[in-house]
Amino acid sequence: MRMIRHILLLMILTPIILHAQTWDGGGDGTSWQDSLNWVGDQIPPQDSVVTFNASTANIVVTGYAPNRPRRLNISGTYQVILNMDSLTIGDGIMVDHGINMNDFASLLILNGTYNINTPSNRNGFSIFASTDSADVIIEDNAFVNINGSQIGVNLASASSMFTNNGTLHISNVSADGIRVVDSSGIFYNNGPLTIDLAASDGIENAGTFVSSYTLTINSAKQLGVNNKASGSFTVNRFELIINGGGITTDGINNEGTFTNGPEGTIYVSIPTDDCIETLGKTFTNLGTINITMKEGANTGQNGVAVGNDTKIGSFINVSKNSLNILSADAATARLIAIADGSSLQNFGTISLEDSVSSGSIFYTNGSVINELGGRIDLGSAGRINVASNGSFINSGFLTTDRAAAGIIRSGATANVINNAYYDYGAQSGFSIGATGTETDLGIDLQNPNDVLINAGESCDIDIAEASYEFLFLGDSLGMTSETGAFTIPDSSINGDTAVLVNASFPEVQIKVINYCAQALPVEFESFDLSLVNEGVLLKWSTASERNNSHFEAQKSKDGLNFTSFAVVSPKDAYDRSEQYLALDATPHEGHNYYRIKQVDLDGTASYTDIKQIYFGKVETLGLYPNYAQRGKDLLLNIPIDQQSQLTTPTIYNSVGRQMAPAYKISDQSYRISTDQLSPGTYFIVTGVNGKTLPFVIFE
Repeated sequence: MRMIRHILLLMILTPIILHAQTWDGGGDGTSWQDSLNWVGDQIPPQDSVVTFNASTANIVVTGYAPNRPRRLNISGTYQVILNMDSLTIGDGIMVDHGINMNDFASLLILNGTYNINTPSNRNGFSIFASTDSADVIIEDNAFVNINGSQIGVNLASASSMFTNNGTLHISNVSADGIRVVDSSGIFYNNGPLTIDLAASDGIENAGTFVSSYTLTINSAKQLGVNNKASGSFTVNRFELIINGGGITTDGINNEGTFTNGPEGTIYVSIPTDDCIETLGKTFTNLGTINITMKEGANTGQNGVAVGNDTKIGSFINVSKNSLNILSADAATARLIAIADGSSLQNFGTISLEDSVSSGSIFYTNGSVINELGGRIDLGSAGRINVASNGSFINSGFLTTDRAAAGIIRSGATANVINNAYYDYGAQSGFSIGATGTETDLGIDLQNPNDVLINAGESCDIDIAEASYEFLFLGDSLGMTSETGAFTIPDSSINGDTAVLVNASFPEVQIKVINYCAQALPVEFESFDLSLVNEGVLLKWSTASERNNSHFEAQKSKDGLNFTSFAVVSPKDAYDRSEQYLALDATPHEGHNYYRIKQVDLDGTASYTDIKQIYFGKVETLGLYPNYAQRGKDLLLNIPIDQQSQLTTPTIYNSVGRQMAPAYKISDQSYRISTDQLSPGTYFIVTGVNGKTLPFVIFE
């Protein structure tokens, strides 16, 4: 019995032998299964600690591992490249990290499938705070699965970087899926990244995190994304998807700088608390955000919460692709809630809908500005509640189908200003219950007195108090001033009633009567030239005519000095379209310029734009002119011997975007309209000997 006790005591006191194996590359230099590549010429046994020290050159490892290591140590200033078929690290029981990075170490996982199974008190990848400037890259043909760790990827050191270009899956961790601890740490995601069932946060970021591929976080226990005060988090492209389930706090909690880029889309679905909460710094949306709140959400469980009782936040929405928030029944929660001292600026589109609750789905005790071009859609029954310390300025467009009292409910000392447009589904005042300050300088689209303006023979009208472009029959009439004042351009519109349409908000349509432009004698619709056997044919049309004496067809060699060669009588088309023709039987050899002179009964004359055409044999391929004012046509001339090579001439701008095509006049000429071209440099591809001709348009 004494002997047995001694043996048991010896077994307890004897330390467990930790197998460690180091690569020396003495065999074929790459194969894991080649024993000569290891110190001692022995393949690492099961559950050993394997070290790759790339201190003098890169190490490339191929093949497979016959025995499962418990940990990889990566060291040296050169790169360790894993190009294996597969590798499993750890059994989920032995207490060790999966891959440990040392000072200046660099790991490239090039190809294959890698399974990292570590216990709940150790990490999948560890770059400790004491480590200097390490980096890990997972390439696009590599698949890395991390299961059961404490932290899937722990990036704790300064100036270290982790880049995922492949597929990374992290699941069942006891803390965070990914943690970037230092403000100088960087995580780039360029491949599919999924984090399932993190017991704490899906991602905790205090450094720089940039995602350019689909990032999915499912059922994190606490926060989906926790962006700390020093953190910068950017959804550069593709999607950030946060699915609630077990999330007990926010989908996204931002205390740093958070940006959803123009090509980014964020989905947040049914967390227990706020879907997005931003505190301290700024959340900027340039892309698309789709939020689905939990059913029966109560106070503090908002769609977007900006600030709280102790921290001030800022949210800026620039995207026209929308910030969309949907709730089945928000109960006492808000789809948007702005705390005292916090702010929201909207330059884009915000769309809110609660299918059960009505009223104040948008609440602010801070500052809200719906900027020029900004649109807020409050859904079927919503309004905005401006609390006593809050302010709301509308310079954009507000809309709801509520059809009840005002679109704004304001508190005792709230400040509410409307400079632009709103549609409440019924005629109504802009604000109700206003015991603070209310100033309404805008337009109610349901109020006939707001949307019908009698100009009283004047060209000057007022359209709310904000600066917007207005259109007539699709053509721009120009911008209103900063105070909404607008002068109808002389001779620009015609008819008894002109309907002016806001270029930013097509719903905003202002009817103007008794305005200056009704006395316009002739309104030209078109003016075109074509080559015929007899010479050059001029063809023009009018939309309407008043007090018209006659037309004169004029021509010129240089585009400056014109002479009349034909007089055409009017058809007195008061309210209908008419067409006219004139023939120049003796055009000049080369470039010819034409215009139509219109003469009123009182002798007043007006002119069409100048058009040009080439007459005669074309000797060389050319574009004329190659420097022109916007609105002036260009002419592309093609010699007879090159016409068979010609493809339809195509215009491109300076960044390679295809613009409008050229129009064929004859076998030897194409016309290029510049009406729709902005000022800048363009190129026309002819297909003739691969020739590309540049030209410049100026305003």
